[in-house]
Order: sequence, then C-alpha cells, then structure tokens
Amino acid sequence: RHWLNGEPRPEPIVGTPKDTNALTDPPQHGLPLQPGGGGSCRQLAADLGSMAHYWALGTAAHALLLVLVGFLGLAEGQYDFPMDSCACHIHYEHWVQLQLQLSRLLTESFPDELLKPLGSSLAHAVLRSQECRDPRKVSNRLEWTLAPANSDCAPGHLSHYVLCAQVWLMDGDVEGAAIYFDFANYLLPLAAPCMDPVMWTITPEVFYEHYRAVAEAAGVGRKATPELIRELAWQQARRLS
Repeated sequence: RHWLNGEPRPEPIVGTPKDTNALTDPPQHGLPLQPGGGGSCRQLAADLGSMAHYWALGTAAHALLLVLVGFLGLAEGQYDFPMDSCACHIHYEHWVQLQLQLSRLLTESFPDELLKPLGSSLAHAVLRSQECRDPRKVSNRLEWTLAPANSDCAPGHLSHYVLCAQVWLMDGDVEGAAIYFDFANYLLPLAAPCMDPVMWTITPEVFYEHYRAVAEAAGVGRKATPELIRELAWQQARRLS
C-alpha cells in the first residue's frame, strides 16, 4: 500500500523468534502465563479449551449419575421381585413348629383322637391352638387366598387351612370345613411342588381325596354324625374310597 502511493517500501522486520512472537501476541497484563514471563494466547486457549472440555464431561457424568440413581430408585419401587413360594424364611420358626405338629398329629389314629370327648385328647389341644376364624364371616376372601399365595410359604398356609378344616369337623360343621378346604385348594398349585411328605406330611394326592369328600358332603348337606366325621377326618395312611 505504501509503495502504491509513492512512499518508500518499509524494510522487513528482522528479529528472533521471541521478537516475532512479540509482534503477534498482545501486550500482557497481570501475572505471566508461564513461569519466567512469556506464554502465548494459543497455549492459553488450548488450556482453557481443555478445562472446558473436562468440566463439560464432569457435568454430563454427574447428570447421568443422578438420572440413573433416580431410575433405579423408581424401578425398585415399581418392581416386585419374584417370591419363592417354598422358601418359608419369613416366620421360619413358626413353620418349623407347624411341620412338627403335622407329623405328630395327622397319623393313623387321628380320626379316633378327633372323636374323643372334647378336651380329652392332645389332638384337641393342638387344633384349638390354631387361629381358625369363622370362614363365613370373611368379608374379603382375597385376604385368605391371594395374600397367602403371594407369601414365601404356600405349603405352610395350606397346611394351616387343612388343620382349621379339622377344627370345624371336630365341632360338627362340615360346611365350615369345606370352606377351609376351598381356601387351601386355591394355594395348592403353588404349594404342590413344595409338599415333600417328609417335611409337610400332607401330599397333594391325599389332600384332593379329602377335599373331594368334604366338598361332596357339604354340598348335599349330610348330617355331621360321628360316622361321617370319622369318614371325613384326615387319614394320612390311606386314600379315601
């Protein structure tokens, strides 16, 4: 531009690399960028860019962690893990005691024990110790069927209902016994794989024989005579005809 206007052409600036950098870098103010004074804008920009990059990555990672924690918490609240119907870990001591009672109570002599005068048999004491409410007063049958089905001890609840059926047979109430067998039958599909006779005494085959007999007797309204009670009482050693 200068020589186009007739002005003398400026001499090229000759200097060291440090001098050349001084021409391209703006004046520095404040603290030097590097020890010893110097530094460059390019280096500063690179450092700042790296810091911004890592800060963005850290922020994104933190946000992702919060999202994952929230999702896992939501998933935990919405998803119920499958329950092992045979485990019987909850109230374990109670179920072990029930297994022992079943093995000692449901023997060949049980029908005779059931027909003894009330209060004169150990079987009566064991049966009376069971919590067997009047099944006709149940307002919500799901509490007696669906809730035990979702527990971790379906065979335990089924066995309890079988004992309650014996309580109502002892009192001469065939219909009440049939209702308890209905409750137990609801649980049988879940309990059947767990019903080892060594542990629970009751087997699915013998259960169905008694359930059928009690349901038929209740259905036709048979009178609860001692003979009928003996016929319907639990007989573990043989199948009903």
